[in-house]
Amino acid sequence: MSALATIQGYYRGIQFRDGPGDEAAGYAERVRSGALTLAQVRQTILDSPYTLDYVLPVIREYEAAFGRVPEFSAVAYWVTTIASGAFTINRLAQLFAASSEFATKFGAGADVDASFVNALYVKVLGRCPEEAGLAFWIGSGRERWEVLNFLAQSDEFTARAAPFVSAYLDASIAGSPRRAGSLFASSFVPVPGP
Repeated sequence: MSALATIQGYYRGIQFRDGPGDEAAGYAERVRSGALTLAQVRQTILDSPYTLDYVLPVIREYEAAFGRVPEFSAVAYWVTTIASGAFTINRLAQLFAASSEFATKFGAGADVDASFVNALYVKVLGRCPEEAGLAFWIGSGRERWEVLNFLAQSDEFTARAAPFVSAYLDASIAGSPRRAGSLFASSFVPVPGP
């Protein structure tokens, strides 16, 4: 496989899009010249603002809201839509919190009560909230989507999810079938699809 094809595979697997403009070709030329290795290019794509600002937040929002990874087409759609400015991660959290899938996991209704906050903390952070955190959210007047988004994009969840997101993206780069289930599952469950 050529360096360019490998690099385009990195873009599709990490950012769910083809490499922008001449960027992929430029990286391929630098690999051919010995100025960069493929591993360095892969890491550069992983560390790029596009990945950090759009891809990773969408994956974390899915895991926090639904306890599962997004389907390939869904993550590609939301990442592209958010990157274009037509949508925001906050609006995505609102949409997810209003869904029947979210209501099934965390109960229907709009109340940010102890039951909701406790359930969300356990599912997202793997722990119960501290007393002050619980009291804050209950008395904050915030909506469910705001609690969801705060936890999904928190430093704590970002750190907890990082190795699992990395494994998810590695499987995507490798061309593995789309996956279902939680990022935190010991193994993903293959589902049919391209």
